[in-house]
This record gives sequence, C-alpha cells and structure tokens, in this order.
Amino acid sequence: EEQELAERLDMVRRPLHAAGLSGETPEGIGYGNLSVRKADGAFLVTGTATGGLERLLPEHFACVAECDAERNMVRSEGPSCPSSESMTHGAVYEACPEVRSVIHVHCPELFHALLEEGAPQTPPDAAYGTPAMARAVRELASALGAEGVFATPGHENGVFAFGSSPELAAERLLALFRRLGPGRK
Repeated sequence: EEQELAERLDMVRRPLHAAGLSGETPEGIGYGNLSVRKADGAFLVTGTATGGLERLLPEHFACVAECDAERNMVRSEGPSCPSSESMTHGAVYEACPEVRSVIHVHCPELFHALLEEGAPQTPPDAAYGTPAMARAVRELASALGAEGVFATPGHENGVFAFGSSPELAAERLLALFRRLGPGRK
C-alpha cells in the first residue's frame, strides 16, 4: 500500500512543484509537503527536506503512526524523517475522519490574496510546528469539514488544502493559484 500511495503522491505533487508551490529556498531549505491517510488510520507524509526534489521516490516518505500535539511528539517509521509539518497534517486528520489528504505549500502571492479575501486562517501567534498551531488547525479543520483551504499567518506564506483525495486537494490549490497567484491580479 505504501509504495502505491508514495507513487500517487509523487504524481499529484508534480504540478505543484512545477508551479513553485513546493521547492527549496536559495538557502537550501525545503518547503511544501503532502500526505495521504492509509487504510489503518496512519498517514504517509513527505520526508523532511524533500521540497527541492523534482521527483519523489518511496524512500522520500515516512509513515506517521501517531501525533500528540500536547506532548509535541510525532511517532513515525520509514526511510525518511517526517516533514516538520506532520503534526499539522495529523491535526487535520484528527479533526476530520473523512479527510484523506493534506497538502501544504508556500506562495507569498497566494497567501496574501487569501488573507485579503478573508479566507479561513490560524491565529498569527500560532507558530509553525508548535502544539499551538496543531490545536488551532484542529479547531479550524473541524469547522471547515471534509474539504477546505486555510492560511497560516504564524507560518508566513503557508497555505494548506485538504480533502477526500490528494488529487482533489491539489486541484483546489492549483485553481486558487491560477486565480490568485503571481501575475493574476
């Protein structure tokens, strides 16, 4: 199951990567990650520092079996360390059992346009990778339901989409990017 899911996530990620929604900063810091819920409730997530890779292989993923925001703990297995955003992905899955996939990208233009439109967002003081962010995301995802997009002001330029499949979540992000991204105003 994991190899098939990894290949599926790689295919879904390609247009996001081509659009610059995942990648690597000039300083070598990767950004953008995605996950899919497995049949057993665990989730497969891109590994840390994989944002700059053009293609992802099964060894670029981790399987997250448990997230505990209050203890700031993620338990995973596999060849890669899980994305630093795994706790945020886990918060969405915990809040919405029907969600099958979570995608996190970075795009300043999309982020600011979403804020200007009044899109759902986490509090600015909920910092990236913290239990406070996980709690805020859990609350927000619960309010949004099975499909949604939200911005994370406490994690500058961060945008999340989630839904019933990786393909639907990615298409939602790409549609927003085409409408609100660079050069679209």
